[in-house]
Amino acid sequence: MSDSARFVDLLESLHTLLANYPVQSDIASIEVEVDAFGRDAAVVHLWPTTLATLAAGLVEWDRTLACATASVRRTSDGRSVHVTVSGRSDEGDVPVQVWGSTVFHEHLFGPIQPGHRHPIDMSALRVWAIGGGPVIP
Repeated sequence: MSDSARFVDLLESLHTLLANYPVQSDIASIEVEVDAFGRDAAVVHLWPTTLATLAAGLVEWDRTLACATASVRRTSDGRSVHVTVSGRSDEGDVPVQVWGSTVFHEHLFGPIQPGHRHPIDMSALRVWAIGGGPVIP
């Protein structure tokens, strides 16, 4: 079991991250986790929106994270995708995952099967952020 001091440390590192690298993307929620093995993590959920707005927000978050990677996961009903950027905060070396959802369009995301996840290059997010077209993962 983790005591409150671990959560305070994690919250302080997130506070420092957001203070040093303010983001304009619309945050729906932030979850902080400390598991039974003492591993910390933060999950940032962005509000559902258009692909261009979501990608712009994720590109913005990418600049705050070290060793960032990106992925797209089509939901099990097939109607939407979760686009995610994962990396580590320089503030406290905390794993951070930032994600949001948008409508699935095969011509933009490729033939991703419902329930499947595919890595994507960060350049795909940059193209989508400026309203660009297909970047098949």
